[in-house]
Amino acid sequence: MASTDQFAALYFADDPVVAQFEIGAVLGSLAPGGHVANPRKNFVTLNVRIILSEVFDLTEVTTAQIPLATTAQELTGDWNGCQMRSYLTAVSAPTGIAPTQELGMALFKTGVEGFRSISARIPSHQTLTVFTDNLRHGSSLTFADPTGIVVHKIAP
Repeated sequence: MASTDQFAALYFADDPVVAQFEIGAVLGSLAPGGHVANPRKNFVTLNVRIILSEVFDLTEVTTAQIPLATTAQELTGDWNGCQMRSYLTAVSAPTGIAPTQELGMALFKTGVEGFRSISARIPSHQTLTVFTDNLRHGSSLTFADPTGIVVHKIAP
């Protein structure tokens, strides 16, 4: 079992191009001619068949964001900067665990298999974070090659 502050999570996007934006392999916007490949990032996009029984949907404003006192802005905010800043950088705060990471940790501890959220890079799309330690019987993540042969499967 994972410790209280570390857990396995896999991150998916609802579209291959959105996945490339999310990891920084593509920069710019979705507008035609508005993006360019990042020469510093190599990537491979995989299609994964995902079967889950319980996913928390953070894209829902009334049933998730309001009860959790969060917003789309907070969900897509500067989580990475909290770990990059220090007394040596021009902007030295805030640091530590970002609110979005604290929320992810809290969701993991509830036992849900994952959560759906708003893409930080392309806000008209969604992402899915799956907690592999929380997968239940009947749930799975399956990657098959183009011929349909299963290359890798994660299941409880």
